[in-house]
Amino acid sequence: MKIINLKNKDQVVAFLKSSTVKVAEFVTGILASDSTDYKLSAGYLVQAFVKNDLLHQLGVEINEYIKKGAIKEDFLKEPSDQSSFLELLNFIDNDNPDEIKFKAMKSLFFCSVSKGQDASTGHVSYELMRICRQLSAGEILVLKAAYEINLGKNPSQSLLSMRGVNLGTNSASDWFEMISRQLEHNLPTLVEIYEDKLITLKLISPRVSTDTRTFEQTGFYRLTPLGFKLCEQILKY
Repeated sequence: MKIINLKNKDQVVAFLKSSTVKVAEFVTGILASDSTDYKLSAGYLVQAFVKNDLLHQLGVEINEYIKKGAIKEDFLKEPSDQSSFLELLNFIDNDNPDEIKFKAMKSLFFCSVSKGQDASTGHVSYELMRICRQLSAGEILVLKAAYEINLGKNPSQSLLSMRGVNLGTNSASDWFEMISRQLEHNLPTLVEIYEDKLITLKLISPRVSTDTRTFEQTGFYRLTPLGFKLCEQILKY
């Protein structure tokens, strides 16, 4: 195994362009070696590889959407567009994003620079990006599940009816049950873990103060208008 100099920019760039197999071989070699310094650097190098891959993917998709006429060719002209792009780049560089969150943030960015989008609606997309950046992948999936159920895309509805879960009620326990079925992990308690954060960010309605077993009805299966708008945009692209 040829050890690269992590302080040599050209060698690092060349390495990042290598195949995934080569990267795996390199990291495996580092972890099996006696070099403590390289062992400590391996994690950072893998992160750099992942970030480089995400940036490459983003560049390809930007070009594709410009060719299709979906987003503006001068997508960095407006200050709100610049802010959205910088937010996305900062997210990739500093948050070590997973695939679920990256797709959500990327879709919000494309919404912000869509053709026909004016400065005010572009600013809304930017604000949604800032909110989305605070969410975990699990929280995004819970929102997505509620959004799908609201649209009638709930294949597990018949099974829930058999279990006595009524989609028309505002029972918190029924909501946890339905979301967990929609996500197909069948762990209502796991859904409940995400509840407080989603309430704090005003993406789902809070519990009713006089009866904490129920939540406030919103017309969007507990999603607030803000939560519904966020889901609408993270699933658009």
